[in-house]
Amino acid sequence: MAGARLTDGNANIADLSDENRPTKLAEQYSELYDNEWTDAFEVLTAGEHVSEQDACHTLLEALCAFYNACKKKANGDLENMREAIKTFLGGKEPPSELMKPLKDQRKKIHNGHLKHLKRDLKENIHKLFPDKKKRHDVRLKLFLNKGIELCWLMVIQDPSVYLDVTICNRYGEKYESTTLKPYTQSGQYIDYIVWPPLYLNEGGNILCKGIAQCKSGVTNRISCNARPPTSEQQEITRATKTETELQESIKETKNSETKLEGATLSVSDSYHNDRYTDPGTCSNQKESNHAKPISVGILSVTENENRSELPVLDEMLTTNEVNKHDAKTNITTVTETDGQEKMGAIDNSEFPSEVNLTDSKANFSKLH
Repeated sequence: MAGARLTDGNANIADLSDENRPTKLAEQYSELYDNEWTDAFEVLTAGEHVSEQDACHTLLEALCAFYNACKKKANGDLENMREAIKTFLGGKEPPSELMKPLKDQRKKIHNGHLKHLKRDLKENIHKLFPDKKKRHDVRLKLFLNKGIELCWLMVIQDPSVYLDVTICNRYGEKYESTTLKPYTQSGQYIDYIVWPPLYLNEGGNILCKGIAQCKSGVTNRISCNARPPTSEQQEITRATKTETELQESIKETKNSETKLEGATLSVSDSYHNDRYTDPGTCSNQKESNHAKPISVGILSVTENENRSELPVLDEMLTTNEVNKHDAKTNITTVTETDGQEKMGAIDNSEFPSEVNLTDSKANFSKLH
């Protein structure tokens, strides 16, 4: 009785006769990574569709899903048993002397729960490994089966052996050599996690270090629910970025068109204002051949046309300025010429009496 109370929930006291005690599980966990994980990794990276980082994350996500599912079932079963005993005892909490043997018995018959666990995890496995050919590969199936069994043995320990499934929150954080080992590259910061660390219990001593790919520079931190982008997702991101840049370029071009159109119309208005400054002087004048209406070219640029047409508009505006100057010069010349003709007419009409006087003297001489 006293021994049951002492060992119940105490991680510091191990049953050396238990082949699945925490230290033995840590050895199996390390072997799972060295053997079955390596074979499963080769299955996933065969071909050109899955990168090494994607394969590492998929296997990590599978292991974490197994551990979470096993932990949920183990805690649920234990709570249901506790409530049943409590009801049987008339509402009293079951003593440690009663609960400890039941927990130990579950560890001895752990294989009886694996069939139900695999059935419950089938949907998750299909989502993580959609390629049917790879999913049915013997090497990958061996990793999945051993992973589920090992996670179940972890969670039914008293207390449970703790697998740090929150490790994916540490992307971009500083690399800690006390809990992690480098994958293929060393560095000061975590690039991505390959294998999570294992602890004696939550908050307890570490049993097996995790594996992390490192980088020298700081990376952006990624949340646990946001897995690193796959190669296909990166390609979509690049295409979206290019489309956005194109739309921004089109928008800027349209703004430039509006400004240029306004400037061109302003030139046309300025020309007409200069031409008709003095209506009284120019009202009866015909348009000079050089004073033809300025043809304003409005640049029409569509989203898919080459932006090289923009210099053409600048050249047209320069030509319009020259035509405007020539038109003003011609208007002034015509005005001056017509003015001189009018002045000549006025000069002849101002002295009609002199001509008439000469004619009168001639007539008078004939009479006499």
